[in-house]
Amino acid sequence: MVELVQDGKIVAFEQVPAIQWLRCGTSTRRCTFSSANRAENVAEFAQLLRLNPTAMVFSHQIHSDTIEVIDEKYPLQHVIALDGVDAMLTTLRDVMLTVFTADCVPVFFADTTRPIIGIAHCGWRGTLLRLTQKVIGQFLSMGSSPEHLIVWTGPAICGACYEISTELVEKFRAEFGDILFQQGIIRKRHLDLKKLIRLQAVELGVLPANIFITELCTRCRQDLFYSYRGEGKLCGRLLSSIMIEL
Repeated sequence: MVELVQDGKIVAFEQVPAIQWLRCGTSTRRCTFSSANRAENVAEFAQLLRLNPTAMVFSHQIHSDTIEVIDEKYPLQHVIALDGVDAMLTTLRDVMLTVFTADCVPVFFADTTRPIIGIAHCGWRGTLLRLTQKVIGQFLSMGSSPEHLIVWTGPAICGACYEISTELVEKFRAEFGDILFQQGIIRKRHLDLKKLIRLQAVELGVLPANIFITELCTRCRQDLFYSYRGEGKLCGRLLSSIMIEL
């Protein structure tokens, strides 16, 4: 899988050829979204991705491990704004799942054998809560096999740029053990969230060959992306979306 910046506005991902029904991408800071209306932002991003979704789903994220499955109980002719949800899955076609990030990791999930997709917003809190593993667990509970899953990340802060406190280093050590240091996921006080997300996926049986980690860093490339660490809390947000289009 290769990431391609298209017209400076979208990061698109070349998909595994067998998944013809999968559509996804991440916006760049060159998209002229307004932070005042997230529903309109998602609608504009759908146009940039050349998608025509039946429903558009996003959440007011809180760095939790809460996962929502979007199914027929929702009004699928509308924008669906959730509260307190940081990951979503669906088996429904033309339902666009979206998360917002600015250094945190947008994580995409898909089953290569049947139309089921997911997306998660993983900052340090979600990663410490093993949100990636919990999303994979939800796939398994819905009948997927780990060897059939693919997992990939969108642009996010890299390990060289992401320095955390000594107290937080110890929290990660307590949760995951010394493997974080052995594999270079933590180097002194620098944490590589994308590598840790990869480790979590492998631990649940996702094949290493089916995990794709983008090298694009939001702080290194502030010409392309918003960065909370680089710009502060008033910076804009990137949109990452995924949809089944049959």
